Amino acid sequence: MSITTLCVPDSNPYRAGRFYFHTGDLARARPLLYWAALEKPWKIERWARWLVCSTPSFFSGVFAGRRRQWHELWQKALTLPGFADARESAVAEMAEYLGVSREEALAQCSGASGKLSDSWKARNPRTADEITRFYQEENSYIGDLVFERTKPLEFAGRHAVESLLFAREQGLKRVLDFGSGDGSCGICYAYYGFEAAMADVAGHLLDFIRWRFKKRGLTGRFYHLPQDRIPDGQFDLVSAFDTFEHLADPKTALREVFRILRPGGFLIANLPFGPTCDHPMHLPHDYREFMRFARYLGFKIKPFTLKEFYVLER
Repeated sequence: MSITTLCVPDSNPYRAGRFYFHTGDLARARPLLYWAALEKPWKIERWARWLVCSTPSFFSGVFAGRRRQWHELWQKALTLPGFADARESAVAEMAEYLGVSREEALAQCSGASGKLSDSWKARNPRTADEITRFYQEENSYIGDLVFERTKPLEFAGRHAVESLLFAREQGLKRVLDFGSGDGSCGICYAYYGFEAAMADVAGHLLDFIRWRFKKRGLTGRFYHLPQDRIPDGQFDLVSAFDTFEHLADPKTALREVFRILRPGGFLIANLPFGPTCDHPMHLPHDYREFMRFARYLGFKIKPFTLKEFYVLER
């Protein structure tokens, strides 16, 4: 049973024990809950106490199961035959692609985040062209992305896995990973039967993704932005994981996403705007202004399973 109004309302409250309810909200709830709040408010308090006591242990178990599901689906999609897990497989792929030993590839992965941060600070790009050129020329990004996308049970592919589960629930088929990075999310989509496409400004990353797809026998489409124009209404779902904060003009990118989505299509994205010590390349855009612009374009904003992410419906 869902109690959605455990708060102090602005007006017209009905007190049930120590809790306040809007009777208007209760009228839309289950009749039993409405009756109990008006006739036997002590029962509401008893139910609330039970929920407070039992919810943490119940949901910790549910969440642990959800994390295992993320991990298993992600590992299955990314791990090549003969390897123990996605980390080992991805490092071996990187070593083979770059023509270095696995030990050297692992060392590159381990130090890539710091190297990337130092490179950004040294170059200090400011204009849109400078920022784009940075991502096109910075070779340490492969190692950084491979390392981040294969952290056991931390990233665990939860973004991509929840997105593909959402796509299945909604009956979606054509999926674009916007800002595709090392291609891990696109591989996950293609592995589980979606028509996957990848788009990025970094040509060397797209070359790596093509190589990974070919090695797995997967098919996909690849767009090198901004040169390649994506047709209007091409996709049912666009995912943008840790992407908009890297763009000099995220609103223009959002307009493009709106254009390439079919009517009724979805964008799933997070918006970690603002630099941090580890990620100085996260640009300080205004989150509220971005969301206002999304509504102006015609997006309907909805919550997603992962609280830091949003679903924007065209």
